[in-house]
Amino acid sequence: MNAAGPLVPALGLQHARAPRLVQIIGGGGKTTLMFALAHELRSDGAAVVTTTTTRIWAPSAAHCPALVLTAEHDEVLPALQRALDRWGHVTLGQTVSTDGKLLGVSPAVLEGLQRDHPDLWVIAECDGAAGRSLKAHAPHEPALAQIPSLVIAVLGLDIIGAPLDPVHVHRASLLAARLGLAPGTALGPDALALAVAGPGGYLDQLPPAARACLLLTKLDAQREAGARALVDALHTHPSARRLERVLAASESDIRLMAAGW
Repeated sequence: MNAAGPLVPALGLQHARAPRLVQIIGGGGKTTLMFALAHELRSDGAAVVTTTTTRIWAPSAAHCPALVLTAEHDEVLPALQRALDRWGHVTLGQTVSTDGKLLGVSPAVLEGLQRDHPDLWVIAECDGAAGRSLKAHAPHEPALAQIPSLVIAVLGLDIIGAPLDPVHVHRASLLAARLGLAPGTALGPDALALAVAGPGGYLDQLPPAARACLLLTKLDAQREAGARALVDALHTHPSARRLERVLAASESDIRLMAAGW
C-alpha cells in the first residue's frame, strides 16, 4: 500500500504483514489519533472500522461518515458490511447515551472481526482518561483483544512538570501509590517513564502477541528537552524493550525518537 499520510509509515503499518488491528491506550489524544489514522488508511482505499472497548464521544460526520450500533457480533456483520460497502469507514458501537457517549464493544468483537475479515482495518480506543494526558490503569483496564495487534500507548507531553493531582492525571491517587510519590508532586521524566514502563504501567498489561509503540503527543519547542529526557529515562526500564519505537507528534509533524530497543 502507498501510505497517504505520515502516521501509517511512522507506525510501521505500511507493510503487508502489519497487524490490521490497532489498539490505543493511555491519555493525551487517543480519539484524535484513532480518526486521523482511519482517515489516512481510508484515503489509500482501505476499509476501516473505528470503535472502542470503553466509552467515547459519538463521532461527528467529520470524524466518520457512518455509525453502526449493535450488541452482538452475529448482528454486526450484515449491517457493518452494508455500511462499509457504501462508506468505506464505519464507527461501531452498542448504543449512544443521552449525554452523547458511544458505548463500545467487547474485545471479543474485535477478535471476531479480525477472524472473519482479516483484511479489514480495525482501530479501537481501549481505555478512557477523562481528557487527561496521563492516567493510571485500574485492574479492569485496558480492555484489549488478546490477538496480534499494534498497541499504541499515548502520553501528552504537557504533563511534564505538572502536579500529580486529579486535575492533570486520571486516577491520580492510584498513580501516586504506584509511583511512591506524594500527591501534588511535580511529574518529571523519571516518574513518567515509570508510569509507562514500571509495575502497573502502560506496558504492564500488553497481550503477549501485541507489538507496541509509544506516541508522545503535544510536542512543541518548549517540550523538546522533556521529551528527550523521558526517552532516556525509559531506557532504564526492562519493560520498555516491548516498544518497537517511540514517536513524538506536534500539530504539524511526527518524528521518530527511538527504535529497535
